[in-house]
Amino acid sequence: MSSGQNEADVLKNAIKIYEHQHSSWDFDHAWRLLRNFNKWEELVNPREKNTESEQPSSETPATDDDVFGGARSRPIGIKKSKELARGKLKKDPNITNFATRLQLHDEAATKREEMRQQILEFEMEKERKRQEERAQYFQLEQEKLE
Repeated sequence: MSSGQNEADVLKNAIKIYEHQHSSWDFDHAWRLLRNFNKWEELVNPREKNTESEQPSSETPATDDDVFGGARSRPIGIKKSKELARGKLKKDPNITNFATRLQLHDEAATKREEMRQQILEFEMEKERKRQEERAQYFQLEQEKLE
């Protein structure tokens, strides 16, 4: 913002620039709703975050995290912060349940693979015995013919 301009004037100028470069601006209602969300704070108030160390280098392309200020995580609540301070924070049962299910799945997959291997070995042994029996049969038949 330059001197004498308020937020509404800056928004009007930005809309004129957008319409000149692209097409009509149909997002006024969305901008009014979303401009106060944390994700867009740095775009609305860029002066608060303007150090050289935080800006991406010109050699690497900018990502969404660079433009929008990185991934935002939700702050922990009062109850969790107290449990964390007391050292009583419990493990998430969903994660524990998932880890257990994943381990059971891996064990079952290993057992299935072992069973397949055993069946394959059994079938190969069976085929080897059949071939030996055929060879013995043909040998006996040949001895009879001689």
